[in-house]
Amino acid sequence: MRWEWLLLGGLAGALTGWLLRRYGPDVARLQTAARVLMIGGLSVVAAVTALYVAFFALLLYYPAVWAFDDGWPLTVAVYAQAAAMFGVVVIAVRRNVLSRLHVLVFAATTLAFSAWLCLHPQEWLPHPS
Repeated sequence: MRWEWLLLGGLAGALTGWLLRRYGPDVARLQTAARVLMIGGLSVVAAVTALYVAFFALLLYYPAVWAFDDGWPLTVAVYAQAAAMFGVVVIAVRRNVLSRLHVLVFAATTLAFSAWLCLHPQEWLPHPS
């Protein structure tokens, strides 16, 4: 499956959920299904988008790379920094976590993937020819 189809499916699910909530009949089960569709679709969009944004988020880990040598101290520092930044996002959305699930998925995916990219550059950088 290609990323574009996954992203398109997430957008279609989010739009369908929004339309059902906005213009659908006022039936409790339908409203719940619409909310699940909307939150699920936005979460898929957030996860796919975060994979692209993670390359820019590499700059967040520059202080840890600058301060620690390679090895386990760098690994601990980068993942601790990612956990702290995700904690700040959780605190920011703590009032309404369920309706902000897509924000949490975006933050977790971006921070975790960019931390992995930071620690494993030989996996994704082009090899010298």
